[in-house]
Amino acid sequence: MRAAREKGSALITVILVVLVLTMIGLAASLYMTMEDRVSQNDKLSQTAFHAAQAGLKAGEQVFNGVTQSQLDQLLNPATFKNSANDEPQSLADLTTAAHLGTVLYSSGANGGGVPLLNQSVGGGTLVNTQEEYSLFVRNDPNDWLSADGLGSPTNPDPAFYFPDHNGAITLVSRGVVLNAAGGVAAVKVLAEKIVFGSNSTPLTSFRSGQWGTSGTQYQ
Repeated sequence: MRAAREKGSALITVILVVLVLTMIGLAASLYMTMEDRVSQNDKLSQTAFHAAQAGLKAGEQVFNGVTQSQLDQLLNPATFKNSANDEPQSLADLTTAAHLGTVLYSSGANGGGVPLLNQSVGGGTLVNTQEEYSLFVRNDPNDWLSADGLGSPTNPDPAFYFPDHNGAITLVSRGVVLNAAGGVAAVKVLAEKIVFGSNSTPLTSFRSGQWGTSGTQYQ
C-alpha cells in the first residue's frame, strides 16, 4: 500500500513538472513571437522612413529647376488640377500630416511633367514588399497670408491660402511600404522647408540649391 502511495506521489510530481515546463515553453514561444512582430514593425517603419527620405531627395532635384517667382504656381492646386491634391484647411494643417498639400510634378511649375505620386524606390530591403513615395508642397506655416493681404498667421483666410509672400515653401514626402497583397504596411511623412531669396535659412531648412536632406517627421 505504501509503495502504491509513493508511486502515486511520484506520478503527480512528474505531471506537475511537465505542466510547469510546458507553461514555460509556451511563455517563451509567445515572447519570441511578440519580439518577432515588434522587430518586423520596426523594420517596416524604418523602411517607410527611408522611402520618405528618398522622396525628399527627389523633390530637391525638382527644386533645382524652380525659381522663387514660380512658388505660387506650385502651391496653387489649379496649376495642374490633380485629383490627389490634399489642400490644408487651416494653419494647423501646415504642421501635421492631416493634409499634405498640392501634388509636386517632375517638371516643377512647368508643363509636361508627371505627378510624383507612388514613385517606386529601388533596392527594396524587405522581402515581398514595395516601397514608394509621393511628393507634395504646401506653404510655409509662417506665411498664411491671403491673396488680398487680409489674412494672417493668427487669422488665416482659407479661401486664398496658397500665395507665397516670404520665399519659403514646404516639401512633403509620404513614404509607404506595401505588402505582397498591395496593402499599406507602414507610412512615414517627412517635410523640409526650402528657402529662396534673401531670407535667412533657419535650422532644419535648406536654401534652394544647397541640399542636405533632413526632414521633420509628422507621422
